[in-house]
Amino acid sequence: AERLVDLRYQYVNDRGAALVQRAPAAMIGHTMREVFPSITETPLWEQYLRVVETGAPMLEEVTYERDGLSGGFR
Repeated sequence: AERLVDLRYQYVNDRGAALVQRAPAAMIGHTMREVFPSITETPLWEQYLRVVETGAPMLEEVTYERDGLSGGFR
């Protein structure tokens, strides 16, 4: 089976955008790797792919300190 290589934002609510210090319009239509170029270098990337591929929820909190962000995400 082929592996996903990226995720594209189709919708971003105001609260979600505020958490990552972006405007929804700056994210919608772009891929996650375009918005957060360093994401593939972190454990968060593999966890997001696993959620999409398996449908199982991500229950851990992961610290992300790249691309102008610093915080925990789940």
